[in-house]
Amino acid sequence: LSRRGIEWDLLPWLRQRRVPVMAYSPIEQARLLRHPKLVGFARECGMTPAQVALAWLLARDDIIAIPKTGHRRRLKENVGALSHTLSA
Repeated sequence: LSRRGIEWDLLPWLRQRRVPVMAYSPIEQARLLRHPKLVGFARECGMTPAQVALAWLLARDDIIAIPKTGHRRRLKENVGALSHTLSA
């Protein structure tokens, strides 16, 4: 969500060939969770910033997210993203 880099050119190519993209470290090792716009949007939606970020990725059929955590509370929070659907 914060750095797309090569994906701007690569993502259309991959989509055309039906190749999924791996969203490795999708919340930027928690750095993304402090982004003011994400925090505000999450508050409006009744979600945490991590849940918004993951729900945004999970809404796409061609992106696989692999968030890492070593904490049970964070794992439950991440799984909670499945309970929220974001509209366009």
